[in-house]
Amino acid sequence: MLRNNKLLSSVGMLLLMAACFLMAGCQKEGQGMQLIAEGFNGSKAAVEGLNSFWVNGETVNINGVEKTVVVDGSTAYITDVAAADHYRALYPDTLNSTAALNGDDVTVLIPRTYTYRESNGRQFLGVPMAAYGTSDSRLLFKHLTAALTVEIKNIYGFTIEVDSVVVSSNSYQLSGNKGITLAESITVNPDSSEVAAADKRVKVCFNGGTSLRILSGQTRSVQVPVLPVGDDNRFTIAIGIHKVDAPEVNLVFCRTQGNSQASYALARRQMGFAGVTLGGAFSSTSTKKVIISQGNLTYVPNTGEWAFHSHQYDICEIGLIDSTTRYIASGSLPIDLFGFGTSGYNNMYPYMTSKTSTDYVAPASSLAKTNYDWGWHNAISNGGNAAGQWYTLPYQEWQYIFNTRSTITSGINGNATTRYTYATLGGERKGIIIFPDEYTHPATATVSGAVFNNCSDFTATVTYDDWAKMEAAGAVFLPAAGFRNTKNGQSVGCHQILEPVSGKYWSASSNSKSKAYRFLFYRDGALDYGTDERHFGMSVRVVKDL
Repeated sequence: MLRNNKLLSSVGMLLLMAACFLMAGCQKEGQGMQLIAEGFNGSKAAVEGLNSFWVNGETVNINGVEKTVVVDGSTAYITDVAAADHYRALYPDTLNSTAALNGDDVTVLIPRTYTYRESNGRQFLGVPMAAYGTSDSRLLFKHLTAALTVEIKNIYGFTIEVDSVVVSSNSYQLSGNKGITLAESITVNPDSSEVAAADKRVKVCFNGGTSLRILSGQTRSVQVPVLPVGDDNRFTIAIGIHKVDAPEVNLVFCRTQGNSQASYALARRQMGFAGVTLGGAFSSTSTKKVIISQGNLTYVPNTGEWAFHSHQYDICEIGLIDSTTRYIASGSLPIDLFGFGTSGYNNMYPYMTSKTSTDYVAPASSLAKTNYDWGWHNAISNGGNAAGQWYTLPYQEWQYIFNTRSTITSGINGNATTRYTYATLGGERKGIIIFPDEYTHPATATVSGAVFNNCSDFTATVTYDDWAKMEAAGAVFLPAAGFRNTKNGQSVGCHQILEPVSGKYWSASSNSKSKAYRFLFYRDGALDYGTDERHFGMSVRVVKDL
């Protein structure tokens, strides 16, 4: 389920170092960042068997005294620790405000909100730990919660940043015999004072300069401390995200994790795992799914930069424009209508305007994932900035996306199979909205006059604000950018944009040395998958395999 939600915004791109937890099967002995307490008179050490990461500048409370943790490389220090027969230690020190000491017992109320923070350029989660020291003044720290690994895959066509991850379950035990005892004489009770008992959740935030940025197609993992649950493994995971170049586009993705998936009963203090996929997937065959890029391809001749349009509805030219100065090698403005196979390989340049179709020498079968493929051959600056990631679909797979695949649709078209509709965005941008295999229409987004799975005169109307919500739910828009061709009576190189209320998109397929397949949509005309001369300039929309 997707819905609009206002969340804290994150900035910057920082690699996330996952916190490691001392749980069964979580980490081998001796790994992690060692903590050394200095200041003892003699050979006594404060910590042993530590499998943890520590945050520089955090404080640990030892026998009621606040001590600062200093991180230096792989070692963390606590200085000026006095000798004592017994030690009680809590990390971070903020736990001390909720701790109760009763003889040798340390009872701690576990917090409900955690924040990733930076230490020496790495990010850590300050997970609660407690220790009860023995008579020789040695401490053994234990984590006070179990851990859930949430693996997040971004299959939107755009970069996102994660603001928060919330794990909740109706099976959380807030008190009583389900409290976990992790070490001798340490009792842990979940915190019921900060939130209502009915709100059984643990939340991890990404703010204060720490960001979990996920590029399109990328998978990142985050560790979330969770309170113990019973034998029922069901979780609900809510991930709050925003779009990097449009921070006002905030949403929450919710998923329930059930027993049938790879998770464990956290009451037994084991690691749990949940995989969450964000975005819209499109079946292009009966056995393959793809994601569609965030916009049509663009190219700037004088810099050689390839990029996706910032918005799915963006196009370079609007109207019947004589493009005599647009398609030359020294042009400083982006172009987005290309001859077939003009990736830049083998002198096949994106700005080519030759009207001889056999000059365009891409393969006569398919250019998909070859050097002639615009997306495959080039690094897309806002699409991962590396070659070999995106590629052009054969026309048969575009046919499958539009006409064949099954969809699970909720909240639009009577929940029937919904693949596409001709539409006009913001009262001006005509094109086609394509719905992913699984689509839940945002409750606050309005689509008027739509004709689904068939042609129309772009009668479906959507405001730009409502489109942003639909895009966040996984919908894709292909704008009607027209095409370019040589202008009658003019020399080679003088092109103009034709039919700006139609869309012509190259596929990867070709049937001869002079022609290639494209798909076409035009006003109330049905989708067409014929061929055109290779010298025509058309839009290119690329995909990535899941």
